[in-house]
Amino acid sequence: MVDIDRREFLRRSATAAAGLTGAAAFLAACADEGSSTFAAPSNAANAITLPRPDSPVSLPLFDDNPAVRSDAAIEAGPLKIYQWKSYLYDEILDDFRSRFDVELVVEDFTDMDEAVTEVRSGRMSEFDIFFPSIGYLGPMVQERLVRPLNHDLLPNMKDLWSYFRGSDGPFYDAGQRYTVPYTVYGTGIAWRKDMLARSDWPTSLDDPYDAFWRKVPQGKVGIYDDYREALSMALLRNGVQDVNTADPAAIDEAASALVEAARKRDVMLGDDGAYEGIPSGEFALHQSWSGDILSASSGERFADQASDIGYLWPKGGVIGADLTAVLANGQNPVLAHAFVNFLMDCEVAWTNYSWNGYQPPVMMPAEDQKWTPAVPTVTLKESDLDDARWLCPLEPRVDALWHSAWDRVRGVAELEED
Repeated sequence: MVDIDRREFLRRSATAAAGLTGAAAFLAACADEGSSTFAAPSNAANAITLPRPDSPVSLPLFDDNPAVRSDAAIEAGPLKIYQWKSYLYDEILDDFRSRFDVELVVEDFTDMDEAVTEVRSGRMSEFDIFFPSIGYLGPMVQERLVRPLNHDLLPNMKDLWSYFRGSDGPFYDAGQRYTVPYTVYGTGIAWRKDMLARSDWPTSLDDPYDAFWRKVPQGKVGIYDDYREALSMALLRNGVQDVNTADPAAIDEAASALVEAARKRDVMLGDDGAYEGIPSGEFALHQSWSGDILSASSGERFADQASDIGYLWPKGGVIGADLTAVLANGQNPVLAHAFVNFLMDCEVAWTNYSWNGYQPPVMMPAEDQKWTPAVPTVTLKESDLDDARWLCPLEPRVDALWHSAWDRVRGVAELEED
């Protein structure tokens, strides 16, 4: 069993209830109403089509933002890393320090909006490594905030899942021009086997998402306080396969379904329900990222409850990935490439996984009991990505529809206390 210590803070903070936020606000500053492209606020040479799995995007390259040369000398450091809070295992950071005889400066963030703002204009502009989300990548490229990758300096890319390699993959950065994936995760359903009748388990239902509308004890069901994750689950339950839909009727019906569940089952909205509430018995059923339920069930604190925890990622459900990038103004671009390559080393990547619970999309090291999670169904297979649905950036006007629908849900559902 993997022994996983919990990161101190969820890397995805709750989405604000009203108005355009996050990447959508970034896009709104520069996209025309009804446009299907976005660009940087100024001097953008090309608009970038919104990425979709069936329409991969090749991010533009710019003469004034070249990749580092293959023969460039490695710098002395210190290497500066700007990460989601408690994102990288101290053990692997120490390993990198030792291998390269270099100092590391590690700063944390807990909100992507604030982090990107710091990179754009703040004290983090000269850091070397950053972990952008898919929705922010295009605008960051247009603003020359991230440096193109030199694949000659990244030999461990060969061990990435094939979905993330090749000239047309991944869809959000075809050809891996600016990023490599750091983790991959599914949005599924966690439940307590001892608190639900077997007939109400997601695995017993024709549509697993129906579990949120069935006989869950009052006040014992939770959904992430995240407008895209929650509404997309309701869309899939309603039979809508496009989780990036711009159809106002589909979005409204998804919100109505969540309002119904909230009224029938006293649904709670929050961030830590899967990690804290499922193993403790506070919740009988909760929407869950695979990494959160693995962290919860495999840690020492809740080890005794692992056998009572079920988890299902419904085939064709929502999936996501976090990215690693080299910042354009960093002072150590060659050393930064060495770190990106280091994170893709199979042993390093899976050692980090054994700590933070979020799976690297690289080949698994030699089969060994230490890689067996307490809840085996949380581990994704590369083939799962073939049918998966990604939450992609939305046009500002569409994002506003989603936010408006989410406001209705939040007006009825209960919010978890901090």
